[in-house]
Amino acid sequence: YLRDNFDLTEKDKDKTRGRIKEMAKDLYLLKSAFENHHQVKHYETFNTLAQVFEQQCVIKSASDDKETSDKEAVEFEIREKTEAIHMEQLQTM
Repeated sequence: YLRDNFDLTEKDKDKTRGRIKEMAKDLYLLKSAFENHHQVKHYETFNTLAQVFEQQCVIKSASDDKETSDKEAVEFEIREKTEAIHMEQLQTM
């Protein structure tokens, strides 16, 4: 999606869903990589990125085994639009 002219209004819904999952995975990897960094975790832009991930995605499974944990293998799902809007409203209260 970074190399191509990606359009979220793409008519091919499967292609759009695949690209959105790819973007969500990238958000997760960035969030995971920097959430404990002593400087980055305080950046407003990083906190916005983390908030978008939390609002839009639900982590379905993650390994608790620190030795075999692979951030690439984490499964998550994209929240339904109405659920994401409800999460956003709760955070602004």
